[in-house]
Amino acid sequence: MFAVRIVTADYYLASPIKGLDVCYSEFRESEVKKVPVVRIFGATPAELLSQYINSNRQPRTMVVMIK
Repeated sequence: MFAVRIVTADYYLASPIKGLDVCYSEFRESEVKKVPVVRIFGATPAELLSQYINSNRQPRTMVVMIK
């Protein structure tokens, strides 16, 4: 289990990355120009700084530990 105390969260829109994000929308029948990216910054119980990134609808999650 990974625990983090949330300090701040933000979001922005970015261009999709081929192979990781959905690049074509079957619903809109067109290319996807931007995907939502959610970032959560916080600290672990061991007081390591961390960043959680979730992009688009894919289960792509990155946790970066910053000392």
